[in-house]
Amino acid sequence: VFRRGFASLRVVSPAVLLSWLGIYAGIIALIVPGVLLAIRWAVVAQTGALEATSWRNALTRSAGLTEKHREHVFWFFGLILLITSVPAVIHIVVFGASTTVGSVVVSTVFGVVTSSFTALATAFLYYDLMARFRSAPVILPRAQLPLHNLAPRSSSGRVVPPSGHPLHT
Repeated sequence: VFRRGFASLRVVSPAVLLSWLGIYAGIIALIVPGVLLAIRWAVVAQTGALEATSWRNALTRSAGLTEKHREHVFWFFGLILLITSVPAVIHIVVFGASTTVGSVVVSTVFGVVTSSFTALATAFLYYDLMARFRSAPVILPRAQLPLHNLAPRSSSGRVVPPSGHPLHT
């Protein structure tokens, strides 16, 4: 496990670093490009660790998985942000701007819990996107559709034989 985990770091580390640099540059530029890049590269660490052979493949694969599900990913991270903000609000209400030992300990515990929750939720997002990608319907061009799908239909949905056909009524 250690060997495999260490080997995946050569893919995951540059992919995550470059994605965060791109996201921060986009946020500094106009905010919206940063949000779009964050959505596009939402599962770059997971793709880098589990699928990709290079950091470029990890970035490309993450973009491919999230391409048709951008709204889903956006609302998912909005919900995660809302959930992980609750401990920060509780900390501010209880301790204010205090920097006592108790405040630091509680802040550290909250940080560990929210980071773990975010990592677990992002892993679930990765597997959700993989399931959506695998179950996406294959759309055939009209020329490759079975002929019974091209037959004319009545208003009730029944196939109508062409005129001149013995079954035509």
